[in-house]
Amino acid sequence: MTMITPEPRKQTPDDQKILLAGARNREQGSMMASVWVNGITWVLLMVVLVMVERASPQVEDLFSRVFHAKLRTQWDVSLIRNATMLAACAASVSFGWVMFNIWRNRGQVRSGDVLSILLSLISLAGVAVLFYMF
Repeated sequence: MTMITPEPRKQTPDDQKILLAGARNREQGSMMASVWVNGITWVLLMVVLVMVERASPQVEDLFSRVFHAKLRTQWDVSLIRNATMLAACAASVSFGWVMFNIWRNRGQVRSGDVLSILLSLISLAGVAVLFYMF
């Protein structure tokens, strides 16, 4: 018994459009993931800023003077330590995402990666400043 095999179908321009649309969708998904990772990193950095502000010494104002409230005159070192760890986490997430994207794109750096590099440098600068202060 002989088997009859069908001839392979030739690609049409419509097939090429479908292939290009699939590549665009993959790239768009990558950009959305990049936006999410960068957004998470920005939120972590804002939390670090709030933590550093809360750890600073309290300033006397009218209410504390009237009600004789005790004020903290020194930095809260444990809160600063936690802020430093959080800034280091933000830097590692951003730097890890950059390395993953560069590996996935075969060495090409894209626009979303530049923002991630900037975020990781800001995070590392924050960690350095917090280490220098304490």
